[in-house]
Amino acid sequence: MMRRPGTELAGSAKLELVFGRLRFRPEDTVWEAMPNGWRSQQQARNLKKGTYEPREKLVRAFQTYTNEYP
Repeated sequence: MMRRPGTELAGSAKLELVFGRLRFRPEDTVWEAMPNGWRSQQQARNLKKGTYEPREKLVRAFQTYTNEYP
């Protein structure tokens, strides 16, 4: 699929993260951007809330259980 230069797909890192900003805990920022971007991608595919919310909840529960970042 060809895109015009400067256009980003829903959920892309450039849309989720603000580059050039100093962060106290960058791993938290990146972790939060990952499920947010994933959710945006699924919404762009017109998936229903009942499809992507349980998926996101499962990934977040796994991260809480392991206390590790992917």
